[in-house]
Amino acid sequence: MPGRMMCERCLSNARDGMRRKRKADKAAGINNHWYVRRKASGVCTHCGEAPPVNETALCGRCSEAEWGRRIRVKNEVVQKYGGKCACPGCSESNVMFLSIDHIEGGGTAERAKTQVMGGRLYKFLKRKPVDPGLQVLCYNCNFAKGNRDLCPHQYMDRVEEALKWVSKSVVKRNRK
Repeated sequence: MPGRMMCERCLSNARDGMRRKRKADKAAGINNHWYVRRKASGVCTHCGEAPPVNETALCGRCSEAEWGRRIRVKNEVVQKYGGKCACPGCSESNVMFLSIDHIEGGGTAERAKTQVMGGRLYKFLKRKPVDPGLQVLCYNCNFAKGNRDLCPHQYMDRVEEALKWVSKSVVKRNRK
């Protein structure tokens, strides 16, 4: 709409001239943004009503709502990429145990380049089309793949064999 502007930080509607006022305040060393004001006054930075809990910026109600929002975004992304662990022997589908994995590796380099990780990763992937270089893996399969290049489901026969192995009597050596 003509004549309406959005706040750069909170994306809420701002009146004409507010941007110029914020720039002037910033130049003068004054920060009147709602988040900073609420945090300084010791109230929840989201609702501005209840005091924060556990030395965070959010009250209990807003913290729970934010956690739920993040889980819903993660679930949307997981469903977009298949909805379950891509490892053939696993097929875990509980969103709390799933993560996004780079099929050919390279996640560390990408995180360093884009600075997108954690909860921001799911928001980023939600907006983007499906990347064929990514897949869903459960945390166990993802960790094992990073640690041994293969998921344990792909070499379980060797694991079972190693667990059944019984050591034979050790030959004593004559050490002098």
